[in-house]
Amino acid sequence: MRLSHLSLLDLSHNGELALETRGRSFKGLQDSLLELHLCNTSLGSTPELLLPALRTLRLAQNHIQDIPVEVARSLNSLQQLDVSYNQLRVCPLSKLSTTT
Repeated sequence: MRLSHLSLLDLSHNGELALETRGRSFKGLQDSLLELHLCNTSLGSTPELLLPALRTLRLAQNHIQDIPVEVARSLNSLQQLDVSYNQLRVCPLSKLSTTT
């Protein structure tokens, strides 16, 4: 089954969710996925996401300690980010520059 038109994917509450490395977890959804929910999935780090169209990312209730600048920069269309109830020490989003 092809899911190339999927715009919302909720994988929340999936215990020990294992994602592929180098952004391969959501291959084929790069242009369509607008909203991704990964809340309460025991993530220990921010997943590498190659999803340029993504507008909403929910990572609440995990064990994330930081968001690498490279990950933050790859989310060009991001409008909403929920990282509540994590163990964040630094969030680089304020360091990203925007160009008009």
